[in-house]
Amino acid sequence: MKEGSVLLAALLLTGAIAYWSEQYRTPTAGNDLPPPAAPEPGVAPPRLPVPASAVRQPVFAGPDQAYRCTGGGSQTFSDLPCAAGERQEIIDLRTPPPGTPTASYAEQYRRLVASRSPVSSEAAPRSATPRSDAESDKDAECRALMYLIDQIDAHLRQPQGPAYIEMQKARRLSASDKRFSLGC
Repeated sequence: MKEGSVLLAALLLTGAIAYWSEQYRTPTAGNDLPPPAAPEPGVAPPRLPVPASAVRQPVFAGPDQAYRCTGGGSQTFSDLPCAAGERQEIIDLRTPPPGTPTASYAEQYRRLVASRSPVSSEAAPRSATPRSDAESDKDAECRALMYLIDQIDAHLRQPQGPAYIEMQKARRLSASDKRFSLGC
């Protein structure tokens, strides 16, 4: 109850200071205007015209275009024109003005697929190669080690004594090291 009384007194004191500062404020030069009238219900306040130059300013000054240079089997992007012998494509980096519709996802996907290089028909499809016994043994050992690690993690989530926890951590570290050495 005492804290509530102190809080109430502080709130009342703050309100009194705010009221007093508004009532006995000394007018400053250029501040002799009457306070704005309350807007009428249902009537929107008048809006000041905004100049077109103030509508959208760039956040940073930078180039408005970039160059995609393709040549020698590689592709680079730069703000400088491409070197001689490279195929150059100019990319516009300016953002569209507000309200301009952007390309739909379907249109973006169509452009992406069209820009990809076609797959040569000479490339043979990959066929599944049979695995050797050594590879299947390795996979089985990797699965067994992962199962052991999962079991240790389950045990460690239960309340245990410090000695048991240290023993399980050592077992987990050993299994993880073995998985790493096998390349699992």
